[in-house]
Amino acid sequence: MKRYFLLSIIIIFAFSQNITAKIVDRIVAKVDGNIITYSDLIAASQRMIHESPKKVHRSLKKILNDIIDNKILEIEADRQKIIVTKKEVDSAINHILRRNHITLNQLKIALERMGTSLLKYREQIKSHIKKLKLINKEIKSKVIVNDELLMEYYKENIHKYKADETVKLKHILIKIPKGADKTKKDELLKKAKMIIKRLKQGESFEALAKKYSDDISAEKGGDIGTFKKGELLPEIDKEAFRLKAGQISNVIISSGGYHIIKVIEKRESGIAGFKQVKEQVKMDYIKEQTEKRFKNWLAELKKRSHVEIKW
Repeated sequence: MKRYFLLSIIIIFAFSQNITAKIVDRIVAKVDGNIITYSDLIAASQRMIHESPKKVHRSLKKILNDIIDNKILEIEADRQKIIVTKKEVDSAINHILRRNHITLNQLKIALERMGTSLLKYREQIKSHIKKLKLINKEIKSKVIVNDELLMEYYKENIHKYKADETVKLKHILIKIPKGADKTKKDELLKKAKMIIKRLKQGESFEALAKKYSDDISAEKGGDIGTFKKGELLPEIDKEAFRLKAGQISNVIISSGGYHIIKVIEKRESGIAGFKQVKEQVKMDYIKEQTEKRFKNWLAELKKRSHVEIKW
């Protein structure tokens, strides 16, 4: 799916249809003649039903301002004839399904419970994408990025780029079957010790992992990636950060079995070098610059818009 830059100011409201019939609808704001009703506002604030009246009133004002901002963006997107295709909406829906591990039917059921429908949800997604396209065109595409600016940003924000101590590991697991007796455990421990002996004699860790390991990493030669302190089993964690790069552990015993690890790479804690975090610096810089420019650009749009608040 084509990626669009997300800004917190853009909110897709799942408009509830379960608003009490006792509410008498009225206009709370107009943006260039486009009305925003009280029911729109209440629908967007359903989640606040248990809040205190004062807090609800303050929050409703903020929500109304967000709705007005969104309406201004919608009007500008239409003025610029920003087009969103059916394919783009389909891609967005499919991305949501994959990310949440649900089917289209499950999404439909969830939407029905919220008092809306897939058709209305697709319209909300379409509106959302249209505004994101507008922001990409007017803001993000105009952000200048070069190594000099990134280095300057890195130096000014160096505290953000503190690197934790990490280890990159390869791993062999000899799993202990559930209900194994002492004889079986001793047999498996002997097997683990045999593997360590062969490793110390110079045999390939990758080859032995593929042949003997019961871990899912076996097919990758035991490669399990890079970890910070506290991310591994306590028994493995302690040994992993004690060893030096290139060293192989003795047998590590856990409730799950017998483990053998090899430290492939070790990085000490401290400030990460610019090259190491350049991509993260770039993302942070673009995000910050885009948000600053967006705020100013939206303020200019507001000045050109006729907004009436009847709150």
